[in-house]
Amino acid sequence: MTREQVTVGVRLRVIAPRWDEPIGAVGRVSAMGFLFNDDTWWFTVEWLMCHPKRSPYSLRMWEEDLPTFELFTGPIVAVAPTTQTTRGQARSPFPTQTILPFMESDDD
Repeated sequence: MTREQVTVGVRLRVIAPRWDEPIGAVGRVSAMGFLFNDDTWWFTVEWLMCHPKRSPYSLRMWEEDLPTFELFTGPIVAVAPTTQTTRGQARSPFPTQTILPFMESDDD
């Protein structure tokens, strides 16, 4: 993908691993421009599917991020992010509750 293909409103799909969105996620370019101090080109993507975020704000992406995207014109399908533990086992949606060694008679 090239910088010339990116315009505000164009839809992009993630095709390579990224730290912020899973492969297959679709977004729309919401802004683009140049930095004042060195004319470095940037763009931001508004993600079209709801995924848990570390921050509600968009992050600037740079020309070196373009290889992780492709232009997208098809229907939008939800992509479920995969969550893995450090040992590669899927996380349980209901973690085990720790039982504390207290009795009802211990109430003050």
